[in-house]
Amino acid sequence: MGMVELIMEFEKTITEDFKSVAELFQKLRNVSNRLNRQGQETLRVHLLPSQLMIGKLLAMLPGHLCGPSVTFSQEEFTLEKIETKLKSIFSNKSKAEVQVTGKTTQRSIEIPVNYAARGMAGAKKGPMKKSGKRKTMMLSTDVEQANACFYCKGVHNDKNGIGHHFKKDCPMR
Repeated sequence: MGMVELIMEFEKTITEDFKSVAELFQKLRNVSNRLNRQGQETLRVHLLPSQLMIGKLLAMLPGHLCGPSVTFSQEEFTLEKIETKLKSIFSNKSKAEVQVTGKTTQRSIEIPVNYAARGMAGAKKGPMKKSGKRKTMMLSTDVEQANACFYCKGVHNDKNGIGHHFKKDCPMR
């Protein structure tokens, strides 16, 4: 088998379905070893460096799932380390399962902005009127602070004989 056929076989191996990441790495190693051996014999160079193989492999996988775990340094960007990281991320998933892992379904569900379930509102807030509004809670009149005007703080209760009053009735306003 010639070098061109081996390169085409490598490209086919990258794009074809696989049952697990371990199986994919096994196939890729097999093809790249044969290709590099033949390149050494004829041209005296490695035709497929491991970094190129890793780059092609990472380009095929969803990047947001494996990207943060891959460090692009000379010590960390080796075939063995990338293989162990990808095996730990994707474990025994096939290519279809790996591709689906990164996708989320976009179903638009209409939810009204001011939606509140009536059944829950009545249980939490007490009895509701027919209009859906709450009744105002009456303040107790026996407590002096409850009837004190917060505008004058009860200082002008004696003025004009009005006694305890609210802000709307305050003579200071």
